[in-house]
Amino acid sequence: MEIKSPSYAQALEVLRALEQAGHDCRFVGGCVRDALIGAADPDEASDIDLAASATPEQMTEVFAKYGWAALPTGVKHGTVTARVNGASVEVTTFRSDGDYSDGRRPDSVTFTKDIEADLSRRDFTVNAMAWHPERGLLDPHGGREDIEKKLIRAVGDPGRRFGEDALRMLRAVRFAGRLGFAVGDGTWEAIRANAGLIAKVSHERCAAEIMSIVCSPEPGDAMRLMYGSGLMKYLLPEIDDLFDPVTGAQNVPYLPETVGEQTLTVMSGLPPEPILRLAALLQDVGKPICRGTRPGGGHDTFYGHPEESARIAPAILSRLNIPNRQADRIVPLILYHDTMPAPDAYSLKHLLFRVSNGTDAEAGAVFFKDWIRLKRSGIFGQDPEVHSEKLASLNKFEHLYECVIGEGQAYVLSQLAINGGDITALGITGPLVGHILDTCLRLVIRDPDENTRKKLMRLASSYMEKDRRSFPLRRK
Repeated sequence: MEIKSPSYAQALEVLRALEQAGHDCRFVGGCVRDALIGAADPDEASDIDLAASATPEQMTEVFAKYGWAALPTGVKHGTVTARVNGASVEVTTFRSDGDYSDGRRPDSVTFTKDIEADLSRRDFTVNAMAWHPERGLLDPHGGREDIEKKLIRAVGDPGRRFGEDALRMLRAVRFAGRLGFAVGDGTWEAIRANAGLIAKVSHERCAAEIMSIVCSPEPGDAMRLMYGSGLMKYLLPEIDDLFDPVTGAQNVPYLPETVGEQTLTVMSGLPPEPILRLAALLQDVGKPICRGTRPGGGHDTFYGHPEESARIAPAILSRLNIPNRQADRIVPLILYHDTMPAPDAYSLKHLLFRVSNGTDAEAGAVFFKDWIRLKRSGIFGQDPEVHSEKLASLNKFEHLYECVIGEGQAYVLSQLAINGGDITALGITGPLVGHILDTCLRLVIRDPDENTRKKLMRLASSYMEKDRRSFPLRRK
């Protein structure tokens, strides 16, 4: 068995050092699991974890003899991190856990010399194995067999495991989705029976697991498991509605039967980047509220759903602990995901103006690149019969954008040939300065040839407050 990790050599040094001091030490957890599965790339493998019979104090003494820094990253639970030749190697004392009275963390931790006792407290069989370069694999709970069967199965009684820490239910879903495994029958039944316990887990811990699912290479299987297990209705009730065959139904010929399935198709067609994946996840969250039927019966309609989705999205992004700077990029993508402006430069620049608030050219450029990718993936989430025409329109619009940017055509105030200082130099002050700049921008968005200092200064000089006509662009 080969553990693929950039820090394997340093971890092996730590193991040997602890052994020479008379302590038992093994590789444990995800690195053993991934080695048995066969990670294709060392960078894709889990972080290396070691477990040892040494106490934190004993580890610290050993590391000092070798000149390694010992960081007390979790001494209360037996964890010390050694810094070895630039790498961090985490070592945790063999332990057994006390009761979990709060359903989140053990009330007490008891250090032990028994590696099997340590493995027995772990969540799933595939994570409850230990490996030693000479002594081989220690697998008291059948983890290797479960890997061969492609199963996620709880160690011992699954109901007890989930009662100890309800987050383990969400972790089971994440592991199954990431690895392409099924959830074992008994474990699956226990998740469905105990799904409500997830409400006891902090938003922060749940958000981290959900984001791992959202940004996984193939989020579809895990998202379906979240829905089928009942976890989704407690964690993301708005998304749960999209998968429900009643609330999420969409009777439209070229779309999947439910909004949820369409959402997964769009997500899977995008790179695993948080902004794009979250925009895809939330772009249709307003559809159940906006669903209607064409007059006289027939296909469903979802008029106004982008605006409704953009209204709902910020609260969900907040629950997922998404920073404001990222949310500020996601919400406009949701708002305009169904928009296809007329294929002309004026319509394109007007869209870029709105999303950049008329001030930040870089924001407009970033939005457009994300928007094109979201639109393209959305097209592939529809029936293939409509692909060619919609993709042709999108490609034409993308080419138009490249021409507009390549020619340096203005769509924000900073790209004008004049600025506020030029106008105040004419003796104009107060709100009128901003109004004149808005009028200039409106003019050059429509006609790029007007964006010269001479022409715009002539306009500003001749602009009299009593004669002006106010047609400022609407900013959002």
